[in-house]
Amino acid sequence: MQKNNEIIFETKRLYVRPATIGDVDLFFALWSNPQVMSNVGFPQGLQITRKEIEKKIQNQGVSEFDQFLVIVLKSTGQVLGECKLHLPNPKGIARTDIKLLPKFWGNKFGVEIKRGLLSYLFMNTDCIIVEATPNIGNIASIKMQEAVGGQRIGESVYHFPEEKRDYTKPVHLYIYHVFREAWQGNMETEGGRSNMSQPKQCVSCETMMEDGFLLTGNEITALSAKMATQWWVEGEVDFSRWSGLDIKNREIKPVLAYRCPSCGRLDLFTE
Repeated sequence: MQKNNEIIFETKRLYVRPATIGDVDLFFALWSNPQVMSNVGFPQGLQITRKEIEKKIQNQGVSEFDQFLVIVLKSTGQVLGECKLHLPNPKGIARTDIKLLPKFWGNKFGVEIKRGLLSYLFMNTDCIIVEATPNIGNIASIKMQEAVGGQRIGESVYHFPEEKRDYTKPVHLYIYHVFREAWQGNMETEGGRSNMSQPKQCVSCETMMEDGFLLTGNEITALSAKMATQWWVEGEVDFSRWSGLDIKNREIKPVLAYRCPSCGRLDLFTE
């Protein structure tokens, strides 16, 4: 259970907090915007006033699962949009929701906050599945579900109640599920990788090193070529003038490069 001024969770660039009365304009900008709301069945936006939004926020619950949640950019304090955490139903299926202001689209904020929502649900509830239902025409949302490990398990059409059909349209949607077991496997894999990505200290002068990568010679002389990192290959060099370098059945890992900004020392690591 959260207090109204607490951060519920944070990611690398973002954090999520409960909505306050000061966020009325954010929700009005989101819910009245056809760009945001057309994919969920409101082609003209949601027919709601600021006063009605204010009342909704005032009457929200004290639990993070009963609150309107606001997404904030750490670096500037700007509010980017809203998200929602839903407790699992009797079948163990929880749901999430994300809406971002259009000016912040295209920065992978959606994927980042979706991962945070998944982690929060799997770590703080007993849900076994987190479900999402993107509009089949919402390519960005579909890519987001797949980027976080969602599996498409079905397709459906949602029809609004009769009294709402004058200002809504049916929503043709896909059904995506992220399974707890798959999420745990991904977390273990990403956890191993993230250890290699932690800040490293220069052994020569003790300055914190910068991360980066190396370009091969071809990319330096021909920047139009495909970008590529350098790779570490297991074993001794086996080169033939006829077949070239033989790397079949070898373990191959990408090289991570860290540079000390003070003394220039460069250290290379693999995952």
